Amino acid sequence: MITAAEAGLTNDQHTALMASIQHAHWRITGYRWNLKFEDELDSSSVDTGSDWDAINHDDTIYRVNSTHAEKIDAGAWAAVGTFVPLSNLVSSYSLVSSGSTLYVFGANTSGISRCSWNGSTWSGWTQILAITTVRYIAAVDENTVHYVSYDSTQNLWNFRVVKYSGSWTATSSDIHWQYPVRSFDAVKLGSTDVLVFSAAAPGILSADYIDGEAVKTTVPSGGVFALTYKKLTWSDHFVVDVIDEERSWKYRRAVHLTLLDGTLYLTCYTSTGTQLYPYRNYRLYTSKDGKHWSRGLFMKLASPNTYGVKLLRLDQKIYALERNSAHVSDSTLQTGDAHPDTILDVSNQVRSDVQISRRDMGMGQIRFSLSNSTQWVSTSILDGNNVVVFKVEAGYRVEDEDLYVPLGYFEMDSIEHTEELPNDVLEVVARDYMARMADKSQSEEFFQWEPQAAGGDEYTDYTGTDKGGLGNTAVMSGSWSTPDDSLVLLSKNKEGVALSYLISDQWNGVQQHSFTLVNTS
Repeated sequence: MITAAEAGLTNDQHTALMASIQHAHWRITGYRWNLKFEDELDSSSVDTGSDWDAINHDDTIYRVNSTHAEKIDAGAWAAVGTFVPLSNLVSSYSLVSSGSTLYVFGANTSGISRCSWNGSTWSGWTQILAITTVRYIAAVDENTVHYVSYDSTQNLWNFRVVKYSGSWTATSSDIHWQYPVRSFDAVKLGSTDVLVFSAAAPGILSADYIDGEAVKTTVPSGGVFALTYKKLTWSDHFVVDVIDEERSWKYRRAVHLTLLDGTLYLTCYTSTGTQLYPYRNYRLYTSKDGKHWSRGLFMKLASPNTYGVKLLRLDQKIYALERNSAHVSDSTLQTGDAHPDTILDVSNQVRSDVQISRRDMGMGQIRFSLSNSTQWVSTSILDGNNVVVFKVEAGYRVEDEDLYVPLGYFEMDSIEHTEELPNDVLEVVARDYMARMADKSQSEEFFQWEPQAAGGDEYTDYTGTDKGGLGNTAVMSGSWSTPDDSLVLLSKNKEGVALSYLISDQWNGVQQHSFTLVNTS
């Protein structure tokens, strides 16, 4: 039974509703799901540089690019003081907000620096870390900056963080990415930082026919990846999107990450299609935890550029920010706090019984017809150009008050016009929204690239002595055995160290180990 809390009712309302047997009602509300970026704000900036970032601050949106700082004021861009850019930039600016202060972090050939805007004046740049190998930065608050350092000698990309606690201290992770990192961003999600980046990845095996012979080759791969960070600990990587055969006309670039109403929105600039006809646009991914991501969805803007797009909210509008332009859409059910223009109550137009049924594999389906005698549909969100989700509720009228309980959300599959005199009638079919899983990725998905597959010692005891599985293990301290294809420390209440060197590869520099602590009294 649906509880009062689940229905959004008081206990008294819920009790009255459960006791009702007359005056049954349906309420069907349509919500536009998709964003429509139709309006555009003219920018006060004439800059065309690639080094930019944007953020919500002081009840509006601020943007800083290579030479200019600006904010949205009364529906238009206005300059913010006299911003002095950091010279010799090697990475885009990264903006964070704390109280009434806006912080701008930048990285150049000598290190990472910070300046701030207090509402009236800009401070000067102060270096927080001297480093010559930084390539990308992403601040998550005024005291924490994640960055990527490049070792040109070994061709390794290392993820690091610099934090302030009385003084600025840098810490390096054990993640050394062996392939070029091409963009980077991060945000704070509760007590965890979520890091995203686009990069090349281990190639896939292929075959080619060269000089009359079949030759094994490796095809370059690449895509978008994520990490989580908490208390000086980095996770292993999570795959967001991978292209098996990366080309100059097929790739993912320029990632930007934002947090809207508890959901992460990751965008990237992408090129798909064919070599002769490449198609360049933006893709959008969402996640609740930074680990499990939706499949990329096409995000339409008039003229996508190679420096990416970032989504921000202002009131009930969603802004798609680019380096020197901004496109505006009403907020929808997808992004939360839906604008009234994206909501349509069709209850009074329903002219047939609402039929809810279970289809294949338990999928819920709803079917009803709408009266369209005034041709209102053609100018509504049901005009056929939108993704529409119906919220279906049922209840009773109790003491001149309509009380409802939610039955579910149903995504519109079809809306067909039929001529029935004297009225036009539309037949609507929708399916349970949660049954449409085509845009979801499997949880804990395991990806294996053959030339980089990680493997370890199985500690197989060929001698039957409980010691025969130690052939590939270097015992540093303690006493060890290998019963049941596992490595076991025998020394009670003492430290033991044993290293297995039977491992094929560690392509991102991370090792994972599991162990069990046993209390033997």
